[in-house]
Amino acid sequence: MHLPNRLARIHTEEIGTHFLALAEEDRRLRFGRPMNDAALLAYVANIDFTRDAVFGVFDTDLLLMGVGHLARNAASAEIGLSVAAAGRGRGVGRSLLERAITHARACGMSMLYMHCLGENEPMRRLARRAHMSVVNDHGELQAHLELAPRTSGTHLADWVENSMGLAEHAFRVQMATSGYRPR
Repeated sequence: MHLPNRLARIHTEEIGTHFLALAEEDRRLRFGRPMNDAALLAYVANIDFTRDAVFGVFDTDLLLMGVGHLARNAASAEIGLSVAAAGRGRGVGRSLLERAITHARACGMSMLYMHCLGENEPMRRLARRAHMSVVNDHGELQAHLELAPRTSGTHLADWVENSMGLAEHAFRVQMATSGYRPR
């Protein structure tokens, strides 16, 4: 189980490093078009951390294995996900999507959208597992999920998940700085 950590502007270097480490094809699948290094860094520099939410899953070396960017507007949000090759097949993408859904509900969003290339089979599977309505529209995958209204329980779940992510990250930092390495 992975506990996504809410990222902030102070994490822009780590987010940039994550995106720069993606292979060319992975960049194309994540952004829907080829992205060079300068375009990726510009994307990261333009993330509005006060409006949007960015979540990350760190590995034991404190490198981001996965990033979820939840871009919000008045009533809906769109999620973009990327998972490093080393994190694939380990539930990182699912954890990021579930965290984004909880946060979007807590913020009062009524709809969550996901857009990606239709050939992106891992995202298609992820969307279906999250019970999103999925349509392949001329080679582009359009998925959406109607979100249940927020409740006090939704706010509590968001707070608990955020706290757990912070605690796990603090633990990983402590282990990394103490020299401990799990077997």
